[in-house]
Amino acid sequence: MRRNTQLLLVFAVSAGYATCRYNIFGPELWTNWPSFILNKALCFALAQALLHWAIASYRAMPDKAIFWARTCTHLAWIHVLLSLALLNPAYFGEKFFTAPKMNLYGEAMLLFGVLGVYAFYRINKAASESDRRPWIPLAIVLLLLHTGFIGFPGWITPWKWPGGMPPISLWGFTLAAISLMLFLLSRKPQSE
Repeated sequence: MRRNTQLLLVFAVSAGYATCRYNIFGPELWTNWPSFILNKALCFALAQALLHWAIASYRAMPDKAIFWARTCTHLAWIHVLLSLALLNPAYFGEKFFTAPKMNLYGEAMLLFGVLGVYAFYRINKAASESDRRPWIPLAIVLLLLHTGFIGFPGWITPWKWPGGMPPISLWGFTLAAISLMLFLLSRKPQSE
């Protein structure tokens, strides 16, 4: 399957999952689909792209690894821009805000997310594999922290999951953890 087709499939699965969980089974309005729900789909697509990158790296497929690494960075930047536009109590309520400012969860989520995107940027700008390699686990650990602060309390209450569907933050955390293991087990260069 061609890479662009794979990417479209990843995004279609992500958008379908986000739509079912948050619009069909969940409480979100359809008017929130173009930004809020698609932003969640971007997150899920990013986690899947990260796993594709890790698998390509583990299998020593540098062309695929480069494609998925760049895809991760692009998806992360789009996610950041949409998230910053949506970041307010109307969308994220008491979880991240204690009027009128963000609380510790919100501050930590924001910090780890922004640092994670910077790490992805450094990975794609690195001139060599040796410059790139230390940034990969750091980017993934920051992503794990970011998703952990976003979703953790909701991960342990499956009876509250709309349609019984796990939160996208839990999927993101799980796929990122698997990706981290694959990168750490990889003995071959990720991409060059």
